[in-house]
Amino acid sequence: MNGRTSLFTDESEYPSRYKFTNYKKIIAVALMAFGFLWFVSGLSIFAKDKLFMSNAVETKGTVIGYREHCRLHGNTSYSIQYSYLDENGGEHVHFGASASYPPEYPIGTEIKVYYSKKDFNKAIYESRTVAVLALVFCIVGFALVVAGFALYLFGKKVRRNVCF
Repeated sequence: MNGRTSLFTDESEYPSRYKFTNYKKIIAVALMAFGFLWFVSGLSIFAKDKLFMSNAVETKGTVIGYREHCRLHGNTSYSIQYSYLDENGGEHVHFGASASYPPEYPIGTEIKVYYSKKDFNKAIYESRTVAVLALVFCIVGFALVVAGFALYLFGKKVRRNVCF
């Protein structure tokens, strides 16, 4: 047993999955799984909006105001309030789902709005904040997968033959 004390009489009884040297593989697999979840989350954020936009009617809308969101730490963010006209000439007013500081668009800005053909009250606008958020999730997720993969492959200690 190489001078080590062990609860097991034979080291072959000691399962390799419990050896301390496997912690790097566990961390690597966790990084890859976590990165994969982040990447898929970014793709789903992007795909959800694109899927809605592909089945919706595009029109012009106007930013008419903001909704202020106060955070616990004193930070404030703003979601835009926008209006648009549907194909029947009815006006609809909505608040954006994303919030940012400073506000994403100034009041009076013309924006692209996509609304449902079946329900004119279901609408989204083309948001830069959502696109950036989806991109960040994808990049961070990809980086975590690559880091986990690199740790898994190259995480073993490198022994150097040093002659004195």
